[in-house]
Amino acid sequence: MNLAPVMLPAIVSMLSANGVESPEGAGMLHPLAVIADGPASVEGMETTILAPMEAARIAVEHLLSMGATDVLVCEVHRIEAPLTGYLVDATGLLETGGVSFDSFRTGIRDGMESDGEFMLPGECFAFIARGAAPDGTVSWLPACEPDSVAPDGYPGITDEMLEYEFLLWREDFESLASRYPRPEPGITDE
Repeated sequence: MNLAPVMLPAIVSMLSANGVESPEGAGMLHPLAVIADGPASVEGMETTILAPMEAARIAVEHLLSMGATDVLVCEVHRIEAPLTGYLVDATGLLETGGVSFDSFRTGIRDGMESDGEFMLPGECFAFIARGAAPDGTVSWLPACEPDSVAPDGYPGITDEMLEYEFLLWREDFESLASRYPRPEPGITDE
């Protein structure tokens, strides 16, 4: 996977042009964001293929619609199996069920597999959130947690458990909030 650091000045103008940053500044790229390359174009392919920055924008919109605030996209990973798309990792704050979550992974389809009716570009295929309380207790969404196993006598795994199939690079995801600290207000690389 080819990841390249993105320069802040170029990102700021790209964010404004593509609507990634909300009017309140609730969603944007982290100044140290790492964005994967998109898929190589395929000659003769009629499907619209989503670019990594568009996947980041859609993921931010998804998080904001759930009630998350102060969203910063930190990493966009490209995946090609079991489906094609992007895993967008972001930090922010989401309070739900009395728990605070600060790290998010949103899976966004790129459209390479679309037949025009199903698996459309921009569809969300996975959502994982992680939060840690001051006492160190870790909480996950879906609530089954990534290390859950089907209970004895249960015939299979739940749909919630399937979300964790996309918890690739788990150690990196678990350290996302510490690896991408919140930028100081008013500080830029310009």
